[in-house]
Amino acid sequence: MRDKRSAGDTSDYNLRTWVEYHDEWHRQEKTTPHPAAFPMQPQFVDAVGSILKEADYRSAYNYLNAAKRHHIKLGFKWSEALDLAAREYGLSTRRGLGPCRQSEPLPYEKLAAYDLGDKPINPGGPVGPGNALTLSTYFLVRGIEAAMAQTRDMRLDRESKTVHWRLSVSKTDPAALGCERRWGCLCGDGLGLGCPYHAASRQMELLCELFGERVEQGDLPLFPNAEGYMVSNESMEGFVDELAKMAGVPLTLPSGARRFGKHSFRSTGAVLLSRLGVEIYKIQLLARWGSDVVLHYVRESPLDSLTKQVRGAIADKTITDLVAKLSSEVDSLKQELASMDDSTAHLLRLEAEISQLKSKQDADEAAGEDFVEKGSYIVNPATGKCHKALVYTGLPKFWKTRCSWQFGLTHYEPRDTPLDGYKRLCDTCLHALRLSRKEKGVN
Repeated sequence: MRDKRSAGDTSDYNLRTWVEYHDEWHRQEKTTPHPAAFPMQPQFVDAVGSILKEADYRSAYNYLNAAKRHHIKLGFKWSEALDLAAREYGLSTRRGLGPCRQSEPLPYEKLAAYDLGDKPINPGGPVGPGNALTLSTYFLVRGIEAAMAQTRDMRLDRESKTVHWRLSVSKTDPAALGCERRWGCLCGDGLGLGCPYHAASRQMELLCELFGERVEQGDLPLFPNAEGYMVSNESMEGFVDELAKMAGVPLTLPSGARRFGKHSFRSTGAVLLSRLGVEIYKIQLLARWGSDVVLHYVRESPLDSLTKQVRGAIADKTITDLVAKLSSEVDSLKQELASMDDSTAHLLRLEAEISQLKSKQDADEAAGEDFVEKGSYIVNPATGKCHKALVYTGLPKFWKTRCSWQFGLTHYEPRDTPLDGYKRLCDTCLHALRLSRKEKGVN
């Protein structure tokens, strides 16, 4: 029976991680013969638990649940010894976690002056750390987005000296690529704040030197570790911490909470651009924010600059106001669009089209009509996230979900109903349903 488990139950990713850590533990220990991960044994639970604890996993129980369910599914008995090991695993991995990490901005102006070299600056970190810092900051990406990016996601235009990066459109599904952002060459401005175009060019040259033909294949991580594999979440956060230490910034707040985290590049980019006088709504567009969260991230900017930018954003209308007006009064905004650069105007028009489609879809659903009779829910097999189709007619290259993921030319699984639970629902496509299920405690 399909979907008999809720989306919050054991995922393939948790199980895969459990097996990988089990195998790596015994590889490091040089255990002979190398034991299979299943059937589970108490000492296997202790081994993987020690790795998860050392890496500060905050949901270690999800990984044990994944392994336990698979163990039983294979027909093995869950013994009292395993039950005892599981209880001790839970106590150990929860003890001493402390408060969740925060996402303070890094002192980019100071770090940009350093020569970080080509080798990783932290264990398991990315090669080309200076390029990773520059690109992640200027494109305002999350740590997981930088880690999951592949060489095929970035495109260089040598003639115009621009770099294009295809990015995620869903904060709950970093592999749901559906929008592109670009930067031109910033060399010669005298500010010494790095250049995203040349950082991308140097990174591609470095990858070609280190990994050769894998770059052409397109599936090489854009910021791989020294072995050419994707940098783990923990190593990417370690990369951020190492940058902070190099800049002489404490890693914790006075309260003891972690100062930096997976969103630090986004906050760093927002602060940098706001200090340079970039309009708030342009930072929102670049970062793919649909709300005023940008005002939270620019909190480190000087007060007079922040006040000026907020007043300017209010006077010129925020992105939400502009999109709403575009949706209903396109002609009346021609003068406003003419005063913007081509890229911003184009992005606003796209946002308006999406807004119109969403409004129509919401109205149809309120009237009891389905936007798509069958297969209106789209699952991304790479991440297991469930999305809602917005455009599902015409040529596949135009098909997209409500979060703007262009799924027509990728692998996807159409469904007539959304996945169970809430954790695997895209927060942009299925926000109301996700929130409702979460409030009801439906995992």
